[in-house]
Amino acid sequence: MRSDSTAPFFTVLIALYNKREHIETTLRSVLAQRDSDFDIIVVDDGSTDGSADLVRALVDPRIHLISQPNGGVSCARNTAVAAARGQWCVFLDADDLQHPQFLSALRHLAVRHPQCGMVATGSENVLAHAKTPWLQQAQAAAELQPHPDTTEIIDDLPARWMRGPCFLTSSLAVKRELIQCMPSGFAVGESHGEDLDMWFRLAERTAVAFTPLPLAGRVVDPSGLSSQTAARSEPPFAERMVQRVRHGECPERLHRSSLRYITHYRLFLARTAVVCGHRRLALGLLWRVRTVCYTPGWLLTLLLTLLPRRLAYPLHRWRIDGKVPA
Repeated sequence: MRSDSTAPFFTVLIALYNKREHIETTLRSVLAQRDSDFDIIVVDDGSTDGSADLVRALVDPRIHLISQPNGGVSCARNTAVAAARGQWCVFLDADDLQHPQFLSALRHLAVRHPQCGMVATGSENVLAHAKTPWLQQAQAAAELQPHPDTTEIIDDLPARWMRGPCFLTSSLAVKRELIQCMPSGFAVGESHGEDLDMWFRLAERTAVAFTPLPLAGRVVDPSGLSSQTAARSEPPFAERMVQRVRHGECPERLHRSSLRYITHYRLFLARTAVVCGHRRLALGLLWRVRTVCYTPGWLLTLLLTLLPRRLAYPLHRWRIDGKVPA
């Protein structure tokens, strides 16, 4: 690892588990960055498919591989954060991609908005079989720089998130000293919502500088898209967010928006549960937010639970298209 005197501006952190078909392309997208002031930490979380061997085969002094027994994505990210030496920690999922101007855009945001401890760009979905063409087109594209007019300072992330997710784990960076001081780090043992938990906790301490330029590629597999909408029980981060408000651990200015976001999120989970055929789960989530039973979103979700599934799904899609508030 580098000494402090030669530490890079960015450390790119990758938690790796059985992504043999993706990791080489992912790493090459980082190595192709126009801003070369970075190093990379890959934490191999007990892969069994030879993923780590592909990392070792990429001979570049900026790549550092750490191997550990399988402990889950949160454990791997915590290991990577602890080992980071850059001024900024950049997160990248092992199957996602960075546009060649991604780190340049993050640096622009970090320098222009020093009060922000988080910076992020937009993203776009990339089909798994189209990763190489996406990168080739990105390399050939005209140089993109975030103009001040395209930068948004987010000081109330829960309120902003209710308008729609604006960034993802692979499109953001956090000041190293800020994230290394976060109590408990990423929630070990959790694999759904563990990243949102961290971003919301960080956003209670700092504003986010965001540009909507789609400079991160979220790789998706059409054959696995159905799993992304599968019914889920409520992840633990939601109740932890409520408890931070109740115990005064969240800034008072964010109390209302944080509780509204959790209500919004629970209604979304309830509607998803209905269309996936899990009505009991949906009713349980509705009961948790019964204090807003007078709102259109709550009443619509209740209606969904009473309808046959073949009718509930199109009504759910109608809601997603924005015709009924949450």
